Amino acid sequence: MVKGLHLIQRCAVVMFFSIIAVILLSAMSPAGAQDDAQRAAGKQKGGQRLGVRLRSFIPTASGQMHFEPTPEGGIVILTVQGLPLPQVVMSTAHTFVVWASASGGRVVRVGELQTDASSNGSLQFTRPAGLDSYSVLVTVEPTATVEKLTGTVVFASLANEVTAFFAEVDEKVSRTRSAARELYKRLRLQRPTDDFFAEIDRALKTAPGGGRRIEMFGSDLALGAHASARTATLSRTAYVRARFQNLPPPILVNANDYVLWSVVPDGRITYMGSLPTGELDDTDVYVRVRGFNSDFDLFVTAEQGRPVSRPSDRRVLSSRAPTRLLQ
Repeated sequence: MVKGLHLIQRCAVVMFFSIIAVILLSAMSPAGAQDDAQRAAGKQKGGQRLGVRLRSFIPTASGQMHFEPTPEGGIVILTVQGLPLPQVVMSTAHTFVVWASASGGRVVRVGELQTDASSNGSLQFTRPAGLDSYSVLVTVEPTATVEKLTGTVVFASLANEVTAFFAEVDEKVSRTRSAARELYKRLRLQRPTDDFFAEIDRALKTAPGGGRRIEMFGSDLALGAHASARTATLSRTAYVRARFQNLPPPILVNANDYVLWSVVPDGRITYMGSLPTGELDDTDVYVRVRGFNSDFDLFVTAEQGRPVSRPSDRRVLSSRAPTRLLQ
């Protein structure tokens, strides 16, 4: 009973702050919104504001946005960490939905934000048609197809913090490394002790020598690409922290995704996960997979889509040649 009362109190607090966030966004005067939009646009075009942190109304959660310039007005890559299940925030909710809110009250549903078993998630979307500046909200909703914002707000940007960001296609490939770091960096403060990233860091620190080091080198598909990984196998779990350099966007190798695989000494191959979309230079990628009892090597393939049950023959990075697929 006490536990239920605490849950009700926590949800009430979240609902209160989410209402305040919506009121503040709706109350922005056109002049104030225009000033904010101009300031945000100036920072973005100056190359100093390619990533921003979202305001979180969940104590354990954090979120960021990264802006990628395109000829159509920009792509937004939103990433979140530490979100609880939707029904914990609102009893009738089953998913998270992302919205774009413009001055004047127009709200556009952008898409569903899906989270994994580690409570992390991401969504990439293009500039909504007709919106040159807008705010981004993330809410819990009963379904992903709701037409109106009705649920509790869990993340919010400042008013009109996202602006149209035009650039030539070449600039998409040459995004700054600092922007990539802003996209994927983690908020370590006020995170629970079972944090996904912290668990991997602890495992590698515990392993002899800080974990086994694996170097991966680019194939003919990705000349000059390189990755350096630290790995460890503890309690039948594989832990990986990898950093990639000069890996071209998948589209440049006629693919949609990069997938990381492991191979154990007897030749069996295991799917380790898809690499994040966007620039990976100077970015740590964390992986945790159960069911390992030996050391392993790593390689990366270019794939047409997900999910994939076995690697294609289009390797872009590898440290050794596997021989047999894991059944």
